[in-house]
Amino acid sequence: MLSNFRKVLGRRFDQAFHSIDFRSFRAALDRVGLPRGSTVCVHSALGSLGFVEGGPRTIIEALIDAVGREGCVAMPSYPTLGSMAKYLDTNPVFDVRHTPSKVGSLTELFRTWPGALRSAHPTNPLAAWGDGAEELLRDHECSPTPYGDETPFGRMARMDSSYILMIETPILSLLHHLQERANFPNYLLPGEREARIIDWEGRRRIVRTRLLRPKIPYYIAIPPQSGQGDPDWAILHDFALIATRTREKEIRHMKYRLGGWKPIAERRAALANAGHFASTRLGKGEVALLRVKPFMEIVTPELEALVERFRPCYELERLEKIDLPVYS
Repeated sequence: MLSNFRKVLGRRFDQAFHSIDFRSFRAALDRVGLPRGSTVCVHSALGSLGFVEGGPRTIIEALIDAVGREGCVAMPSYPTLGSMAKYLDTNPVFDVRHTPSKVGSLTELFRTWPGALRSAHPTNPLAAWGDGAEELLRDHECSPTPYGDETPFGRMARMDSSYILMIETPILSLLHHLQERANFPNYLLPGEREARIIDWEGRRRIVRTRLLRPKIPYYIAIPPQSGQGDPDWAILHDFALIATRTREKEIRHMKYRLGGWKPIAERRAALANAGHFASTRLGKGEVALLRVKPFMEIVTPELEALVERFRPCYELERLEKIDLPVYS
């Protein structure tokens, strides 16, 4: 009962002091420089911003207004929050038209938005609306991996005008495409899995895909602060970009150290100075925009070099014996 009272009190406080409406969110998109006609993939934690008047609908309407009919809005619409292997163990039938998205209320509303499409990948589908959505999502289920070159994530990485919008979140799904580019060790489980889908025409099909290995893809070996010896470990999204001020505070209290690899601490400022990253305060949180192609061009060789340097550290038996930081 006490926890429910605190939630109600928290919502009322946010409504009074951290209220966000269409106009304020739309203005935030202008401040970070989201261009009309661009393709933007959205990751969000709306509750961390405050009280959103109108809920997820307000966010979708503002995004569509910002990019226009000539632009494209995309969001992950995954059918599970947990392990993809465990999900397929339940022998589900992924219906691209009806299976709910489990990665937030914003994504679930968006996949049902008038004109929105959804890729037919059984574990990692993307939803998209606008010009180019069909081409972006095309044949995702035919890719041998969820995040390969011929997936929505690989296509966004090659576009000149694609962006990641982070609403009080880190970069998420695109980072697994980064790992594929860098030939990340033991990133995928061995072999393929069969999965049942129902496509947009209502046809039942069997598709095959490889799956991410649990835990391992979320950690990057980085040089220790001493410069010698066993590596320290960073969480994948922190390695890529410490995207929010909130996260900067959180990692000070985490078990791992980042001082042995300065690009982690410097990346936010470096990308901003180069015109590839911008952020703005909104409510009690932050909205940030990242240009995908230059980010990938900068970070891919860095990750490749670190993987090559520490490749033996990714052996499965060794990873099981070390104390990795708590993922959050």
